[in-house]
Amino acid sequence: MALIIDGNPFVLVMPTIFSQFSQNSSDYEERYDMATVVRLIRYISFIILILGPSPSSFPRFWEQCFLYAMVTFTGAFPTCS
Repeated sequence: MALIIDGNPFVLVMPTIFSQFSQNSSDYEERYDMATVVRLIRYISFIILILGPSPSSFPRFWEQCFLYAMVTFTGAFPTCS
C-alpha cells in the first residue's frame, strides 16, 4: 500500500518493517553469506549512529579515543611541550 498525495513528488510506502529499509536490490545478486555480512554491518552502523555521541562532540570524542589508544598500546602518556 502507498500514500500518494496530489501535487507532491514523494510517495510514502506503508505499512513496512525496519528490516525492509536495510535491504538493497544488490543483496539478491551477491552470495548469501556476503549479503548477510553487509546487512549486519548496516544494522551495526545504525546502532552506532543512534547510540553514538552527537556531531558537536565528535572532535573531542575522537581525540579521547586517540589518546586512550596511545596510552593503551604504547604505554606513553602524551606531553605538551
